[in-house]
Amino acid sequence: MRLCVSDKSTRNFSLTTKIFLGFSITRHSDKVAKQTNPFKSELRYSRSPYVSAQVLRLTRSGNLRLLDAKNQYVWQSFDKPADKLLRGQRIGVPSYLTAPVTMIGSAFFSLELKERSITANFNVGIKRYTYWELTPRHNRSVAFAEMDVLGLRLLDRQRRPVAQISPAIEAQVSFLALGEDGNLGMYFYDSHDMKFGPSYEALGFCELPLACGLRGVCSAAGECDDFSTYGVHPAPAAHRHSACNATTVADRHYMAVMEGVTTAIRPASPPTANVTMRQCADSCLRDCSCAAALYVLAAVADTGGACSRYEMTA
Repeated sequence: MRLCVSDKSTRNFSLTTKIFLGFSITRHSDKVAKQTNPFKSELRYSRSPYVSAQVLRLTRSGNLRLLDAKNQYVWQSFDKPADKLLRGQRIGVPSYLTAPVTMIGSAFFSLELKERSITANFNVGIKRYTYWELTPRHNRSVAFAEMDVLGLRLLDRQRRPVAQISPAIEAQVSFLALGEDGNLGMYFYDSHDMKFGPSYEALGFCELPLACGLRGVCSAAGECDDFSTYGVHPAPAAHRHSACNATTVADRHYMAVMEGVTTAIRPASPPTANVTMRQCADSCLRDCSCAAALYVLAAVADTGGACSRYEMTA
């Protein structure tokens, strides 16, 4: 198994977002809840054109609800989670949680709950790389996800259990969170230390997509080594910013090879089969968006291996 890294400079992504969230409650209008931001866009929600919101209430479980005159909710924050699911929260499928990637402004992690699977993904630009997945047995369909003291339960349309993610220790789960490192964890409240502690983590350190950043390799001992340890060094300045195209790429760029190194993220598109390592490297060099290629030898010696291309060296 070999990881080939291109010396082509990658694009620097940046994104700055400022959001102001406000609620406008009206007693005699169909505008039940309104969110506004500095760009003056509005999102409105209403269950019917005749509903009247009367009360804004925060429940003990952390759910923020708008209630009508009959004390029925017309909107609740549990329906639109951000990066956490609280105990007692139930959401329909499809749904997703998101968390920012601090080292790459435009990138984010997502936990996507779908009918046939749950996946953790690393999103950058228009690409999505999956690095963790849970698929219910017997191809069963998921309609709801629900948090309780025993973990995350996946239910079908009849509210029957399909699959469950349980904590590793015996403790009542308080919430599930998608962390800023991309890991999926469950947490309980430790009354002795008066703080939350982890009771479940989906991935070990080296299994995280950015455990050692964009220019590091995670060793079996759980330590980070720089690419230079494997003989990979930054390209000369004259090459780093040169034009990239299929005709001149051989003269201007090269691929450095790191043997015995793989990646935690899966390719955004299926790998190319039955190719040589040289063909794999050349295909990355001809693609100006390719920063690294993973070449896996075939089980049969006489056939070519599989080549996967990536837009970053994660």
